Amino acid sequence: PWSHFITWSLRTTGHLPWWNPYTLMGEPFAGNIQAAIFYPPKLLLIALTAALGRDLSLWSLEVLFMLHIAWGGLGAYRLLRQQGTTFSSAMLGGTIFSLGAPTACFAEHMGLLTSVAWLPWFLIALCQMERRRDISSIAPVGLTAAMMILAGHPPGFLPGLVLGSLVYVMWAWQRQTHYVRAAGLLIGALALAVLLSAAAWLPAYQLQKHAITTETERSAMEGLPLVAAASFFWPNLFGQLRGEYWMSPVNPIFVHTYESIAGLLLLIGGVSGLLRSRRARPFLAAAAVAGLWMFGKDFFVSQLMYYLSPRGVAGGFHASYVLSHFTLFFALLAGLALDAYTRGVRDEIFPAKFCVLGAGVTLAMALVIVAAGAFAPANSPLTGRAGQVGGSLLVTTLMLGSCAVVLRQHAGAHLAARTRIAGALCALVLFDLIVVGSG
Repeated sequence: PWSHFITWSLRTTGHLPWWNPYTLMGEPFAGNIQAAIFYPPKLLLIALTAALGRDLSLWSLEVLFMLHIAWGGLGAYRLLRQQGTTFSSAMLGGTIFSLGAPTACFAEHMGLLTSVAWLPWFLIALCQMERRRDISSIAPVGLTAAMMILAGHPPGFLPGLVLGSLVYVMWAWQRQTHYVRAAGLLIGALALAVLLSAAAWLPAYQLQKHAITTETERSAMEGLPLVAAASFFWPNLFGQLRGEYWMSPVNPIFVHTYESIAGLLLLIGGVSGLLRSRRARPFLAAAAVAGLWMFGKDFFVSQLMYYLSPRGVAGGFHASYVLSHFTLFFALLAGLALDAYTRGVRDEIFPAKFCVLGAGVTLAMALVIVAAGAFAPANSPLTGRAGQVGGSLLVTTLMLGSCAVVLRQHAGAHLAARTRIAGALCALVLFDLIVVGSG
């Protein structure tokens, strides 16, 4: 509706709308940062639509949204290539970031995922700035950060700026020289981003000071429930992908964290190597912070971010949505783990026998759960839920079995075979996230 209103105003009056007379008794429209009135890709689409004398269609916004999903995946791919990884490893990281849990469960939040799509490009620019350490490298960092802000969703760009800065600080610390210059460049780049995006955030900040808000603290700090961690390996455990969600009163979009079985195995099997890798440590630190942050009050990070933030900004942190940022670092680490195997640094990805054992255990659990539902009383809620939960566990069995087939002869394989195995894992992750991860 906001995008339609902008198009209508531009087409009928010739200028952007600063005031919205249609909500309640009217409200400042330019102060609504989520309307993304100054976001260049969206503004270009609106201007073209208005110039043709047409109303903005939902279909055109969906196309723009899909292009952003692809743009984010391309950014993750490019970032991994910048870190020196192989083609297959970078493709795996880009696939997980494009099609992981946020795309499946947050797709209605176009502003969120549009903003987060710029995060890998922000990291690419930060990496270039850290390597070059010159004034001209400030511009790409400021521009990509400004695009994140102009996309208009504070829970998307605020954690992105924090986590991106954390990665940059760790890169600078690893070099162990010229800390003051590195810090000055970061401050300058963020200041440039603030200036470039001032038309969007300044009216919003002014409006926030006069707004009557409720539950700001609660919404900023309340994250995913801890039970959501089970969906890392057990997709659709609560029936959220089929509209049969039964874990009231938790929002069903906040219990889906599935990033593919193969990606999870890569991360688990490669964690010791990642801890020793200079390339991986900054991403590990960011993933750890984001992982604790997204679970909200169950850990300390969301409270820390809220109380350290200035008034008018703190309410923009929503811990649950940090899953989107965590997914990027999960994807990068999975890509780095696969790269270590493809190059021969690691002898194996994950023991195939454990995949077979895991498949056997999950199959047994699925059969027991389905049997329990079959013998439950007819009016028992267990009857329907058991089939649903058992079915989702059978999917896990299938994916573990597929991983076992791919990895059956991977240990000690020569480099050409490792490249083929990496390609097979990419294909498996793609299938997994499309068919299983989103239903």
